[in-house]
Amino acid sequence: MLQTRFDRYSSKYCIEQFEKNAPSIINEEAIIAFELDGEDFEIYMPAISGEPDQDSLRIAREVMAHISEFDNLVQQSNASECERTGLDPRNYDLYLAYITISKPDIKLTYYGYRVNTEWDAIFNKNSGEWKKVNF
Repeated sequence: MLQTRFDRYSSKYCIEQFEKNAPSIINEEAIIAFELDGEDFEIYMPAISGEPDQDSLRIAREVMAHISEFDNLVQQSNASECERTGLDPRNYDLYLAYITISKPDIKLTYYGYRVNTEWDAIFNKNSGEWKKVNF
């Protein structure tokens, strides 16, 4: 059985780190990097004329404020899928590696702790509410 850790990412910590770490600009992309739960973590968003897109910054901050809610949905889905398939729980033991802001979607990309895997969870904001798109 897959062991889940709900609310493992602190919104307060994520917002503090988001606001504290200046974005790096590479080509037409802004990257904010910090450590999250002992792992490297990045947020990617568009950059315009060498500056982060302001609307994407606003969205990224909102995502940081709701990071536990997004992650809890992903963990619930992984636990259900693990139970449904009967596969080894190591296949579903993931951590959040990075987030990509690409309006209107956001993509949370997870890497495996013990199995070489990568998995994306896509959310879209519709009528003021974030909805999961691909799981």
